[in-house]
Amino acid sequence: MTHEKLSSTELATLGGAFAAGYESRAAQRHFTPEISFSAESDLSLALGWPFLLQLERALSPSDAVAETLSRLSSTVPPRVWPIDLATRAVRLLAVGYVKFPGEPKPDAAAAASRAEPFAVAEAKELLATMFARPLPGWRHAPWMLNALEALGGGGPVVDAVLDALESGNDNWRGVKPMPSSLVSRIAYVVRRLPEAEAQPRRERAKKLLQAALEKVPRLLDDDKLRLVPARRLVMVIDEPELIHQGGARMDGVLSLYDAAFLGREAFLDALRKKGKPTEGAEASAQYVVAGGPDVLDIELERWSAYGTNMDKAAAHAYVLEQYGMFRLPGAVALIADMAAKSAVKGDALAWLETHATFAQPVLEQLAKSSSPAKASADKALKELAKRKPS
Repeated sequence: MTHEKLSSTELATLGGAFAAGYESRAAQRHFTPEISFSAESDLSLALGWPFLLQLERALSPSDAVAETLSRLSSTVPPRVWPIDLATRAVRLLAVGYVKFPGEPKPDAAAAASRAEPFAVAEAKELLATMFARPLPGWRHAPWMLNALEALGGGGPVVDAVLDALESGNDNWRGVKPMPSSLVSRIAYVVRRLPEAEAQPRRERAKKLLQAALEKVPRLLDDDKLRLVPARRLVMVIDEPELIHQGGARMDGVLSLYDAAFLGREAFLDALRKKGKPTEGAEASAQYVVAGGPDVLDIELERWSAYGTNMDKAAAHAYVLEQYGMFRLPGAVALIADMAAKSAVKGDALAWLETHATFAQPVLEQLAKSSSPAKASADKALKELAKRKPS
């Protein structure tokens, strides 16, 4: 199977995250041909998927508000959005509508009824205010950031977050998890920009960090301050030494989100030190992008602990979504194990069936091997054989 690189015309239809395409720092460092099942996914993974949003042509459903609500209510959020529904969703969330009952509040419905493009001032206002609201579910503030990047380009999104940080507003000072998550997320956005646009923004982030250090000299060294928004600028600046010094740590180990910005060996070292996933931990396709196929071998021993003390089915569905992106033998082994042991057995088996042309030979090799997934692979082969037409 050979994937042709996407043309400039094709890239333009996918939204702002894809604007610099194969020339961005992210793609230059991480693009791996045929690591997935499509050319779009190959590039999307290199650019930071799942921490981006991809657009497709307008859907124009008969009940656009209901369709938008349905997508926003998904256990695993859609990664690809029709351009009109993404615009409606951002406006809907901007009015503070976050609980998704059967009937939306009037002001939310009115906001979601507007599908026209954002004006620059409107987008900036949304970015400057959205972090102040309660945000349950799947992190709507970072989702909105990526939606605005998709709809209007990454540069204005980065500038708006840096503007808010520079403003000195109380919402951006002290230990603030949601604003910190926005600063963390724009690190991926900056990596996706054309380098001529990215470098000035890194320099601005460096100046903002220096100003914060003058006020709080221990900012990068005190782990109690790891969720201070200004400290998260180390990710935007994207220099390994700074990330090692000021990245978020728990029990002395760098977070996997932050370690993914370092080299392969540094990431694998952090992953091995983490041990089994604890409550709140999530799988991520970016672990494989950063650490290579060895990550899937390590995750084969860890995946079952995702969702500890939480909704196992939702957590396992997320694991399947993340690692199901990869056209790699390690993904087949892990998903075969999930088909035998997870809370989403049927979905995992369906993945193996959908990708049988690639998965079948891998399963046959696993069934003859000493892999921890040997028995699961053998079971998967038998289940798949039952599904073949006689």
